[in-house]
Order: sequence, then C-alpha cells, then structure tokens
Amino acid sequence: MKIGYARASIEEQNLDLQIEALTEAGCNRIITDQAKSSATETESRSGFSRAMELLGDGNLLVV
Repeated sequence: MKIGYARASIEEQNLDLQIEALTEAGCNRIITDQAKSSATETESRSGFSRAMELLGDGNLLVV
C-alpha cells in the first residue's frame, strides 16, 4: 500500500495541490495535518503519527 502524507504549516495554506500530487502518485490512503493555533509539535502532527502506524512491510510512505 502507498500511504500519502500532506501537511500545511499554517492554517491559511491549502492542501489541495499536495493531495492531488499524492493521488497522482498512486497513494491508496492519504493522511493530512493542518496547523493548529497554540498546538505543540506533537499535537499538530497527529496525522504523521497515524501514517507511521499504518506503515507495514512492503508499504511505502509518500510525502
């Protein structure tokens, strides 16, 4: 399985182009993170943690 990960570092940024590129790259699942005001680094990247949990033998993470 190809797992895609997209992240925007500020709330005003849009993830659409990243999601489109990950879809075109053949990702079966796409996980996203959007910045949150006053969030710690761990809280603001819960999607990345989820993507890492999904990785298994033979899976590929596309960023």
